[in-house]
Amino acid sequence: MEINEQNLEALSTYLRKTLSANTNERLEAEKTLKQIERNENYTSLLLTLCERSTTPDEIRRASVITFKNFIKRNWPSLDQSNSISIRDRNHIKEHIIDLMTRSPEHIQEQLSDAITVIGKCDFPDQWSTLLDTMIKQFQQQTSNSFQSINGVLKTAHSLFERYRYEQKSEELWLEIKLVLEKFAPAFTELFKSLMAYYPQKESDPIEMKNIFNSLLVIIKIFYDLNAQELPEHFEDNITIYMTHFLTLLSYDYPKLHSNNNDPGILDQIKTEICRAVALYADNYSDEFKPYAQQFALAIWSLLTRLNLSSSYDELIGTAMKFLSTLAARSHHCSMFEGGDTLKIVCEQVILPNLFLRESDVEEFEDNPEEYIRKDIEKSDSSTRRRAACDFLQALRIFFESQIVAIYSQYIDAMQKEYLQNPTQNWLKKDTCIFLVLALASKGETQKFGITKTSSFISIPAFYSNSILPELQNQDLNSLPLIKADCLKFLIDVRNQIDRDALLISIPQCIRYLSSNNIVVQTYAAHAIERLLLVRLSTDQKFAAITKNDLIPHAQTMYDSFFRILTSDKSYENEYVMRAVMRLSSSLNDAVLPYLNYL
Repeated sequence: MEINEQNLEALSTYLRKTLSANTNERLEAEKTLKQIERNENYTSLLLTLCERSTTPDEIRRASVITFKNFIKRNWPSLDQSNSISIRDRNHIKEHIIDLMTRSPEHIQEQLSDAITVIGKCDFPDQWSTLLDTMIKQFQQQTSNSFQSINGVLKTAHSLFERYRYEQKSEELWLEIKLVLEKFAPAFTELFKSLMAYYPQKESDPIEMKNIFNSLLVIIKIFYDLNAQELPEHFEDNITIYMTHFLTLLSYDYPKLHSNNNDPGILDQIKTEICRAVALYADNYSDEFKPYAQQFALAIWSLLTRLNLSSSYDELIGTAMKFLSTLAARSHHCSMFEGGDTLKIVCEQVILPNLFLRESDVEEFEDNPEEYIRKDIEKSDSSTRRRAACDFLQALRIFFESQIVAIYSQYIDAMQKEYLQNPTQNWLKKDTCIFLVLALASKGETQKFGITKTSSFISIPAFYSNSILPELQNQDLNSLPLIKADCLKFLIDVRNQIDRDALLISIPQCIRYLSSNNIVVQTYAAHAIERLLLVRLSTDQKFAAITKNDLIPHAQTMYDSFFRILTSDKSYENEYVMRAVMRLSSSLNDAVLPYLNYL
């Protein structure tokens, strides 16, 4: 196919018809495009339509999407009869970067995706000019060039991101070495120039947004290039990066904030900085040590300024992960012990993030399956509550007695406030239970629950005094989230309480199978199933709860289990099903009267 007006017009017509509401017309156009796509210059014709500003926008969009999808399907193909010609491949690689940088954003994004596909196949061996072409764009730092710079940076990140997770190999390191030699110096200069440039543009919110979009991707690429090991270039320039990272962590520009629950650009930048310095603190601690104290101060100061908006969740989680990394290292932990530092961190950084938020309560009420999945299956790793818990447990490694002393006061106070007015202060009871588990647990497995506990916290005493009385409350449906918390506590500590406590607890769990709340029902069933697995501490061969202990309750349990499973509100509740199987197994031959259930 020649590149001429006639063919361009014909291709444009077919592309327009692929957008038709008429199904037959649309399918016929798609079939025609499929037939002609093997012709040489097909991709050049598509890119020409993309490039022309006179092409109607819907046709430009259709052409670039068609091009991208064609590249995805065919570029990696080794089958010559089903592949793109060498001539077309070379033509694409020669022109696509330049075209992307000159295109509107919606076209640029599609071309960037196509470049990523090509780069993953051909870079560096068969596309040796890619880095040089990218670097040229970094020299054009004018107000009109940020769109092109951002496009190049996003493409670079999409190519380099795999360095974060790919297994180390000689081939991979040679590629990274090439990237560092060619790309890193210009990359660092771009970062320095943008950091010098943005203070001059604070009166222009649009320009600030463009600059900070570039800075965001730069920090992501910084992580990409440092993920495998510390390159010499970044070690030599560590002061430049760390100084500017500290500046950005403390910087504020209200017009870069989010107006909804999604993080704003500046918050995303701070998140990526926390992620990058956590990498350095974890993997390159000797090189990072001179900056650790400054970042710790900057990050916990940042945490004290953030509110409960979900737009800050990722930032808070990543920031506390960084602090956890420092707290767990013997050569960094000393920064937490001076003066009132430990108390301030516990009270102002950790504690506020242990409280449930309104969105968490809404999930408990409106999306019980998701709440259960996060809570029981420990898939809450990205929540700010889990991040705060991890930070607390990292601090406990070297400061256990001090941490327990600080939080014991809060536990006692929250318990008293709850007892004075349970309806108003139930959130404090929830936080209290979570805090006790976080302080007490020093080892945990899915099979056995908590296996090792702190010598400063008495799990049996807390269970008897604060959990069991709650489970014995005669109102099954009052404060359902607290009931679920107490059942979950029992599940977690089942191997830390004695047989007598287990025998008292089983009837309470059976009662809560009749709760109106799906989460409470599920936790009750799960508690029964887990408790039946507990072995005697004096002889691990025998179950703590015997067949004879279960027989008086068997009828009630089967009735309750199958009422839940056949309820209109029920879903495929795997925890109830497991409880049925565990009960049947534990009853052994005493299950015979109940076979009609099974």
